[in-house]
Amino acid sequence: MESIVQALQQCASAHGNLSAQEVLQSWQTDMAVPEPSEDFVGTAVFTLAAGALQGASLEERQVCVVGIERCLAAAAALFDADAQRRLQQTVLERTLRRFDESGDALAAKASLEVLLPGQSAATATEPLRAVLALLLRCVGTERITAKELLELVRGDVAVAVAVIAEGLAAPRPVGLPLWSLQLCRMLQQLTSPDVSTWLMQRADPSMDFSATPMAEFRAKQLVHCQVVALAVVQFDVLGHALLAAEQPAQRQPILAALIRAVHSLVGSRDLMGPGRLISRCVAFDFMRLGFRFLAPFARKLIDEVHAREPAKTLRLTCRVLSWLLVHAEADGNPFLAESLRPLAVEWLMRALGKSNAQGDCLLALLALTANCNTIEGKVLDLAIETLEKLMQSSVLKLEIDLRHWRAFTNSGVEGFSSLGLEISIPDESAGMSEPENEIDSEDEAWPGTVGVDWHCEGAEPTGTGNPCCECGQRASEGCFGEGYFEGLWYCLRCWDSWQDAPPEMTAISPWPLESGKDGQAEQCGSGALLLRAPGPLRCGISGMLLTHTDPANAPVHIPGSLSASYAVAFHRRSLERWHRRSGGRCPITGQPLDLKDAVECPAVTQALLQFLTGDSGQAGSAWGTGAWGGTSFPEDEAAAKKDEKDVKANLNEEATDKSGAVVPAGKDAKDVTDNLLSALAPSKASTGASISREGKIVGRRWVIAEERPWNEISDKSYIPADQIIGRWVDSQGNFVHVLATDAFEMRLLASLSKPPRPDVHLSVRSIRMGGGWQCGHSILDPSWSTDAQLHWVAGVSENRVKMVRFRSSCSKRSQLRYVDRMTTPEFVVHSGPCAGAYGGVYLSTDLEPDDIIALKALAPRLRGVPLLVVVGEGPADKCELAAQVLLHYGLDKDATMVQGRRSEEPYPLEEVLALFAASTSGASHCAKLLTCTAEAALEHFLTQHDAPFGLKPPHELLGLAEETGTALRSKLVAALYGSFNLVVLRKELVQDLSAQLKEPVDQADRTGLLSEAFAREEALLHSCKALLWVERSTSVGRDCTLDLERCPAFFEALMQEDQALVNFILLWSSSILRSMSSELFSNFGDAVGRTLEAEQDSSAFKAVHLLVDVADKKLQILKSICKHSGQQVCHADTLVAAALLDDRGELGAFTRCCRVVQDPRSGRPTWLLAEAPSSLAALVADSGAERAELAQKSLQLLFVALGATGI
Repeated sequence: MESIVQALQQCASAHGNLSAQEVLQSWQTDMAVPEPSEDFVGTAVFTLAAGALQGASLEERQVCVVGIERCLAAAAALFDADAQRRLQQTVLERTLRRFDESGDALAAKASLEVLLPGQSAATATEPLRAVLALLLRCVGTERITAKELLELVRGDVAVAVAVIAEGLAAPRPVGLPLWSLQLCRMLQQLTSPDVSTWLMQRADPSMDFSATPMAEFRAKQLVHCQVVALAVVQFDVLGHALLAAEQPAQRQPILAALIRAVHSLVGSRDLMGPGRLISRCVAFDFMRLGFRFLAPFARKLIDEVHAREPAKTLRLTCRVLSWLLVHAEADGNPFLAESLRPLAVEWLMRALGKSNAQGDCLLALLALTANCNTIEGKVLDLAIETLEKLMQSSVLKLEIDLRHWRAFTNSGVEGFSSLGLEISIPDESAGMSEPENEIDSEDEAWPGTVGVDWHCEGAEPTGTGNPCCECGQRASEGCFGEGYFEGLWYCLRCWDSWQDAPPEMTAISPWPLESGKDGQAEQCGSGALLLRAPGPLRCGISGMLLTHTDPANAPVHIPGSLSASYAVAFHRRSLERWHRRSGGRCPITGQPLDLKDAVECPAVTQALLQFLTGDSGQAGSAWGTGAWGGTSFPEDEAAAKKDEKDVKANLNEEATDKSGAVVPAGKDAKDVTDNLLSALAPSKASTGASISREGKIVGRRWVIAEERPWNEISDKSYIPADQIIGRWVDSQGNFVHVLATDAFEMRLLASLSKPPRPDVHLSVRSIRMGGGWQCGHSILDPSWSTDAQLHWVAGVSENRVKMVRFRSSCSKRSQLRYVDRMTTPEFVVHSGPCAGAYGGVYLSTDLEPDDIIALKALAPRLRGVPLLVVVGEGPADKCELAAQVLLHYGLDKDATMVQGRRSEEPYPLEEVLALFAASTSGASHCAKLLTCTAEAALEHFLTQHDAPFGLKPPHELLGLAEETGTALRSKLVAALYGSFNLVVLRKELVQDLSAQLKEPVDQADRTGLLSEAFAREEALLHSCKALLWVERSTSVGRDCTLDLERCPAFFEALMQEDQALVNFILLWSSSILRSMSSELFSNFGDAVGRTLEAEQDSSAFKAVHLLVDVADKKLQILKSICKHSGQQVCHADTLVAAALLDDRGELGAFTRCCRVVQDPRSGRPTWLLAEAPSSLAALVADSGAERAELAQKSLQLLFVALGATGI
């Protein structure tokens, strides 16, 4: 009753179904009782049937379909057979016979959702499972087969398998006692050639089957089996079937049907693709499938081996396991053979003890035992005894049966050879394999029933104790896991099997090594995408698409992921199973692996989402058209290869951001360098491409340098070879050994070691470029290199990856500690008063164009460094805009935002936010937005970092607690722009001091307050460990700008790579024109008039002169903006960025130590040169020539960092 009422209420409240509302009002009395009447259920069925066909939305139709199934389930539990038939007839006539339109919509929706990351397959298939249950109830269980299921899902094989999988996992519908068995039958029928042929005819009704070669039929059947196998793994059909087999009454028929289905997927050598998938799936779940379910099932079959049905099922079981062993051997996977070995020997011994055992069964068990590589020692005696028993009937029949068996591993062939029987494995690569007709000849109902009556006899009772976390069997004796598996209970059988992992098993080939296959016309929807998806989107062990997003099953990378041809990701659960079976080895490198080193890789999920929704390759064109059912995806091999190339580039290559610098597309910079090293190894040629943030393909560009004799040192920048030879540690965690390999010539080799990755060996060539040496594709940079460290640069300037190697003569432990410190991301300033390495950066910004250009230039150095961004100025909160800007430049991941000081200054917040949000295509930022005060956030930030750096303080520094503020400021190194910030700071200090005085403040008091405020401001600036003060008026000149006349290349580059920033500059210029012109022309005359009235003598003209001077400055600004078509930005914060980017000390001549003083005329803070060492420094240029030189050098530094060329 409750479930029916819930469906009616959902239709009435959520979807506005008036009929459902009337039913709820009219039948309130009937709904009060726990058991509904037939009249009420009939009324509900009529109402829901109408909604299933005519519902206003697809969601309402789904609810109605599920509600109808609940009504019939209630009827099966409460009413007699006649009442059930009446309701079933109603549903059949009023819903199912007219369900085409709603069925199309439901199937299309399921195809869209069933593979989406984070989407539950159970939710996506629930309406379809309800329809399938209705069909079984209303039409009859024997009339609903796999073909009807495919009609229901409009030919999408993947959705059909998902319906079966989730149907097995969900509770069995009331009134359908053989529900699980019927689903397993449908799975087995899905794999048959009949269904494949039916799909071909459905896709092309005009197809002439008589003119189609048999080889083409077989090829299409192989593709069909591949899709079914991919779906079986994707939706964990094996695991769900075993859940259904927990019910003892249906355990044996479910296992028999499952074995038949697997046989259709693996029973031939040309079924290597699906066989490889299924063999891995069985091997890693064998603790549950093999020992808990299959072993007692086989024992029961052997006990009844004298009967026809059990004997046939036993032979089929042995044949399926033999074929799985064949495919596992080809895959290099010994786990299945190791697990099967004791069972195969036990089964053979049991069968030999049966006097009435059939010879065919003994031969099948002997073949299985041989395929497990166990024909040795005591087992050899057992095998000889079996052969003697078989030869008593007919030697000729034995040879014929062995030739027809065909499922032999190399170990099996060697085993029979040791028994004196020579077996040749047939070569099926040249053509179609010989079909196996043994099952067909013995089962007239193939592929129908599987002997339900016999199989439904009782099963073994459930044990006692705690359930094993691997096989699920309850056991009173076992062990608790350790380390990563701490606290988990395992039975002794599972525990011992992991301790005895095969020593020869060190690694496994990632699935798949080849690209996604081209599909056939009959494969559509999610089935086509499953077939076509490239390797980087699949688990390297199981082959399933990495659609899970929950932490327990999310895709992960391990340290060895980049040792393959692409960044191999893993399903966490599959990786855990591998780890236990392999004895804690990495599945790629074979080295010891700690699962705690596995890190989630959301980039894989994002790439998969792009692939499924059509952002990569041609898959999306078909996906977005709603081409379900008869219309298939336009699949071809070229498109499939393009998909794989795009995905690999997204996950594995260096992505060029909008600043033109190369940044990691994966987890961090270490991933990029490891990938780079693999690409530079002599044995692996690099032909990859990178993808920019705009999605453009950018080919790699390497420098080809001219070789030079090693002893030629004519250029003073060439570094001698003896300064390179030795042991080093680089900034990416590699131990580097540079050694000479020739006694007569100076031939150098660099060996880079970083377990568990295999060592990389790179030749070091002497060249006429840079520091005179090239390692792989990296060139030694003499400007940054010293005796203590070397700097290598890969590629040209806009494709730049730095690799820093430090000489290390200390112990290994000290080296490892040093590597940990080196590989922690730091913001590094190489010269000037701010030189140093900083673990966190505090940035105060008002997000004007010069701020954002400076941020863009510094972005490559700030990535991975913790950022605290204090957003100020303007009447509204700018935190969301700051987060979007950081996302635009790839800095949001490690950033924290907090709103700082506000003002009444106008700011086009909504327009700017729209510009940068559009540039990121609606992607969500990862920045953390704080609601506390900026002072509290800053205090916490400075406490967390030993070496913080401040960009454009110091407002928030005032709010630090007195007891900790001095210590926190003393470790801060900062760069400050503009006396304007200091003027505003002093005003705030005066306001704070005035608020502390209870009496009104007169002029004398105000003068004293100004002096005290200035003293506190001076103390604040000098309290920092080091501070660089940058002011345009004393360095490059107050009118210095980045404009279209001075630097056209800069704006030309921006137009091509960062349209959002260009549009923001134009928007800001327009905003300045409006506000400044309005203020100037509306207030200037009134200000002059008031000044003349206040001053009646000649001093009035001096006062007016000051107003005219201010107005003239504003007019010059307006004139310059118009002259350069709005493409003008003041060289303010960009000048600070240039000083921090000055790696070679080119601005050192303009940097002077100073101290803060107060300008006696204007009262503004200024500075005087300091003879004694001071913590405060400023950029100073005295003459016009010096200012022009400083402007030129600073702009050049800025443009090099931005990737532009020239001024």
